[in-house]
Amino acid sequence: MLPSSILHGLSSCVFLGTLCFLNLNVCLGATLLAADFAFSPQSSDEDKHPASRNAALPLEISASASCPLACPSPRPVRACAAALARLKVLALAVNTLPDTWDWRAGLPDTLDRRVCILLLCTLADAVAEGQGQRVTVTLRPRPKAKVDIVWLLRHPEALTLQEQLLQEMEARLGDLIKIARRDDGPRRTFGWGGTWHRATVPSKANEPSDAATIVADELEQAASRLEAVMAIQDVLHPVAEGWLVRPNALSALQHAVHVLPEQALFWLLLAEAQLQVGLPQGCVDSSSRAVQLAPTLQRARYIRALALWRLQQLALAEVDLDAELDLLQEADRSTRAARLRTRGAVRMLRRNEAGMCADFFAACALGDCEGLSLVRKNQQCLEAEPR
Repeated sequence: MLPSSILHGLSSCVFLGTLCFLNLNVCLGATLLAADFAFSPQSSDEDKHPASRNAALPLEISASASCPLACPSPRPVRACAAALARLKVLALAVNTLPDTWDWRAGLPDTLDRRVCILLLCTLADAVAEGQGQRVTVTLRPRPKAKVDIVWLLRHPEALTLQEQLLQEMEARLGDLIKIARRDDGPRRTFGWGGTWHRATVPSKANEPSDAATIVADELEQAASRLEAVMAIQDVLHPVAEGWLVRPNALSALQHAVHVLPEQALFWLLLAEAQLQVGLPQGCVDSSSRAVQLAPTLQRARYIRALALWRLQQLALAEVDLDAELDLLQEADRSTRAARLRTRGAVRMLRRNEAGMCADFFAACALGDCEGLSLVRKNQQCLEAEPR
């Protein structure tokens, strides 16, 4: 009888079981690969992190903000106000996070605590009247927020990626403000902070100047980029099977990479969504783009390895796992152990028993002995751990 977490992962990643009809080794390999995505909350998890039992989470918090940006189109104003309202509600909510030692000790010291709120809660925007000049954002905890706290403590990678998104949102908001404040000549009719810059208008007053048209186009583009970042903030949420996004985020991610094609994180998340909806080749293309843009984004290599595994290109999958393990920090024990277990499963499928056993022994030394236990039931890796 396989552990419940393995069965849960296998049922969630159906494609991993398609090879199980070939022989026992292949079935075990598929099971071990699925296990890396499995997360089955149990009471023992809360025992490991007592803070999760009595964690103080925000019940519901709302904040409103207005954007003192003036322009002919309401879209930049609305995007600006929505971003400012998000920052305001996050600042209000961050103090509701648990303040117990074991919760704080489980997070990186330099982490922006606002990212925890983004992952544990949902944000809903409500545009007030007046062409979107005032936006109210309501923050609500997700249904399984306390379970998610345990997940975050065990998988800090999601926190790091959400922190990058928060920084990107602040940067895009700054770009929007910078465009609005830029002095493009005497005909400009845009302002910041309630100040309007006007000059004598020529006789053709109803015809916008070239400079005003250019600024208006730039503001629309900046608003589109800011909206895309906020949309990805909303879909980046770890789920039980280990994915960072759900399949229904595919359209939002496709739009995001169109608007911001230089963002490696967006390509990574798109690859995850594509793999979940049965597009392994699209996943390979998207994750390759992410690797090209950010060679140190190790998760992109991992997701590409899974897609290559599904395409039966096991040698290339192992190369990606090798590269990711080289990039992983030694201190990231849980992720490193999981990747060693995954590479061990790939090596099993490639009939490399020595390499498989070496990976399972290394994973077990880091606290993940599930792979080693399963293959030993198949009468493999029975010798003592090599010194």
